[in-house]
Amino acid sequence: MDVETLAQTLIAPKGVTRIIAMNVAFIASDHFVIGKGAVNISFIAKNFEQWFLEKKEEPSQESILRYGDLTQRCVDPQILEQLNGGEAARVSLAEFHYLLQNPGTLYLDGRMNIFFALDMNGILRTLGAYQSKGGWCLCATGSDSRSDRRPIGCRIFSRLSL
Repeated sequence: MDVETLAQTLIAPKGVTRIIAMNVAFIASDHFVIGKGAVNISFIAKNFEQWFLEKKEEPSQESILRYGDLTQRCVDPQILEQLNGGEAARVSLAEFHYLLQNPGTLYLDGRMNIFFALDMNGILRTLGAYQSKGGWCLCATGSDSRSDRRPIGCRIFSRLSL
């Protein structure tokens, strides 16, 4: 299946969102803290802690992310194929955090918001964020997993047009 056809069948485009410039370095362990800070986080999965909490990112320029909703169940490699691979799909942890802090484009009803980001070792991972009664729940999985099918309706964020 070519990329254009796949794009039409896997993800329904919904919009774009602007991320402001980050003028200081982003230190994950300072921002992803349960019960403290600008984002109400109620749960952080062990994989997220192990792969991301020690990550530091340099200041960044303003950026634009696109988002859309899955129209069929699929695995992360299929999503990445649609997005032309990890480099074009990936977001920074600072961008991910910014959206958690300004959730206008995120699902807030328990459905999963999915992002792709490089971990501390430069390995592409899948980040998930969903709202629970107590706040945001954050998880991470290997983006090459073919065993974990994403349900219809998950919101996918990317740098590429969907």
